[in-house]
Amino acid sequence: MIERILSVFRESDFDFRGFAHPDDPLAERFAEWVDYYRLKYAIARVLEPASILEIGVHYGYSAATFLAACPTAHYVGLDNESESYGGVAGGPAWARRITRPDRAEFLRVDTQTLEALPGGEYDLVHVDGQQDGLGTAHDLYLALQQAKWILLDGFLWTELNAVAASRFLCDHRKAMAHALLIPGYAGELLIRVDDGYRRLARAVRAAEAERDSAALRPTYTPEYFLCDCGGYAEYHSAGGRGLLEGRLAAVFALASPRAGERVLDLGCGRGELTYQAARKGAEVLAVDYSPHAIELARACVEEAPRPAGRVEFYCGDVGSAPLSGKYDCMLAADLVEHLHPHELSGLLSRLAEHLAPGGRLIVHTAPNLWFYHWGYRRLREAMRREGRYLPRNPRSLYEKLMHINEQTPGTLRRALGAHFAHVRVWPCDIGGDYAAGLARKLSRSEYGEARGILAVAAHAPIRDEELLALLCQARLEPDRVRLVLELRGDPPARVRCRQRLHVPVRLENHGDRPLVSAPPHPFHLSYHWRPQPASSKSLRASSLSFRPKGEISPKGEIPGSEEGRRKIPPSVEMTVTVEMTVTVEMTGAVGMTGAVEMIGTAGMTGRVVEVTGRGWRCLRGSGRRCRIHSCQGNRWSSR
Repeated sequence: MIERILSVFRESDFDFRGFAHPDDPLAERFAEWVDYYRLKYAIARVLEPASILEIGVHYGYSAATFLAACPTAHYVGLDNESESYGGVAGGPAWARRITRPDRAEFLRVDTQTLEALPGGEYDLVHVDGQQDGLGTAHDLYLALQQAKWILLDGFLWTELNAVAASRFLCDHRKAMAHALLIPGYAGELLIRVDDGYRRLARAVRAAEAERDSAALRPTYTPEYFLCDCGGYAEYHSAGGRGLLEGRLAAVFALASPRAGERVLDLGCGRGELTYQAARKGAEVLAVDYSPHAIELARACVEEAPRPAGRVEFYCGDVGSAPLSGKYDCMLAADLVEHLHPHELSGLLSRLAEHLAPGGRLIVHTAPNLWFYHWGYRRLREAMRREGRYLPRNPRSLYEKLMHINEQTPGTLRRALGAHFAHVRVWPCDIGGDYAAGLARKLSRSEYGEARGILAVAAHAPIRDEELLALLCQARLEPDRVRLVLELRGDPPARVRCRQRLHVPVRLENHGDRPLVSAPPHPFHLSYHWRPQPASSKSLRASSLSFRPKGEISPKGEIPGSEEGRRKIPPSVEMTVTVEMTVTVEMTGAVGMTGAVEMIGTAGMTGRVVEVTGRGWRCLRGSGRRCRIHSCQGNRWSSR
C-alpha cells in the first residue's frame, strides 16, 4: 500500500495553493506545504473513501484536498473555531466557501467534550495532530469506534504527540489490522481498523442504545478471556485450577464454601472459582452467557482430577438463570460493571429471594471509580509535571467496550441495600491488600489508591471480625500448624555463567486450617545462599524471598518455582549451600512490617565450577524435608 500511495504522490501534480486563503498568516510556508497536501491527496486517491470525517478543519485545505481526490465522497468537518492548537478563528468559513460545490458539511464542535463522533461510521477519519498529546489520544479513540481508516496528521509534530500516539497504538493494537507511517512533512500515520473490532464497537453502541447487555455478547471472545480478562496470566500458569490472583483469592476466602453447600457462580468466566468450590465438595451452578466462557470453565473442571462436588453449567443471561431453592453462597466476581443498572437491580432482586437465611452474596467489581476519578487523575498530573505521559483513560481496550456500569463504594452499597437487609462494602486492592478498607479507616490518599471494591450482602447481620478472619492471616497458633517444606530435584554438577536454573518447591499444609499469604502475618519463602567456609571470600551470603499466591488449604500443597540471583566472580570453583525457610511476618497492623518468625528450613549443597564471567546462579534443591513439630514461645523447632 505504501508503494501505491507513493506512486500516486510522485505522478500527481496536485497543488493546494489553488484554493488557499490569500490572507493566511502562514502563507510563507505554502511552498513547503505542496508535498504535504499532495501526500494527503495520494492517500485519499488510493483509499477511495465514500465518507470522510475530519477533526480540526482550520482553513479547510485538507477538506478540499480529500474532495479533489474523491469528488463523490460525503465530507463532515468538525472544528471548535478557535485559535487553539493551530486553529484559526473564522477558518471554517473559508472551508465552506472552497468546498461549496461538494457534499460537505461543517459543525462547530469541541471533540474533547464528546463521547462519540456525530453520525455513524466513516470510511476515513482524519485527525489533526496540531494539539497536545492528550487531545490527540482522545480524538484517536473516538475515531477508532467509527472509522475504517484513520489518518493522523502530524504524528511527528512534537515529541509529546509522538509519545501519545505511540501509546495509543500500544494500548489498542488488538483493534488494528495494521498501521503505516510515512514521515513526510510532519508524519502521516495511517491506521486500518480491524473489521472484527468494528463489529464489536457496533455491538457496544447497540447495547448502549437498547440498554441491554445481551448486545455485548459478541465482545466476549476467546481472545478476551485468554489474553485480556483480569488474571489471564495466572490462569495460564495454573491451568485455571489455582487462585493465584488476589481478587479471586479474596472472593473465595470470603465465600469459604463447605462440602454439601449450594454455590451459585454468576458470570463464571474461565471457571477458577467454580473449580475451587467444587473441589471443596460444594454443589455449584456456574452461569455465563458467553459460550466461550462456559467452554473454558467446563474444561477447567473436567480436565482436572474429579472434584468432590457436582458442577452444573448454564450458558445464558444471569438474569434468566434457572435458580431453584436456596443457595448458601453466591459469587459475583467482576460482573456488576457489565450489567446496566436496571439489569443489576432485577438480578439482585432474584438473588435475594434465593439466598439462604444464613447465606452470603460476595461481590467484587473493578475499577473503583474513586481511583479513576481521583487517584489516577492525581498520578497523571504528577507524571505530566515531570514531562511523562499517561493516557486520559487507563482502561484496557475490552474494558472500554464492556464496562457499562462502573461503581463507587457508595453506588454499590445503595444497589445492594435495596434488596438485602445487611450489606458491607469496602474499597480494596490498595497495594495488593484486600482487607485494609475493612480493617481500618482509610486515609484520603488510600481511598484514591483503591482499585477495586469488595462487598458482602446477607439477610443476617455481618460481623467485620468474621470477614477479617477469612481475608487475613492471623498469628499462628502452634498446636494448629503442621507444614512440610521440600526442595525437589538434584543439583547439577556444573553451572556455567548466566545459566538459568529453577528451584522446584513443594509446600504442604498438614494443619486443620487454611493458610494464606496475606496481612497482617503473611507467609513467604526465603532463599538463603551460603558459601562454604573455604569460598566465603568469593561469595557473600545473600537471600531472596517470594510469597506463595493463593490459599494453602489443609492437606493441600502449592507447587512452584523461583529463581535466585547472585553475582559470582569469574573463573572460580566453589561449593554453595542453598537453604529455604518458611517464615511469617509478625506485624502489628495491616501494612506494617515487624519481626519475622522462622517456621522451618530445608537445604541442599551443590558445586559451581567453570564460571567464565559475572552473572547470577540458581541451584536445584535436593529432597530434604523439614516438618514443624513443636513450638515454645516464639521459637520454632523442626526436623
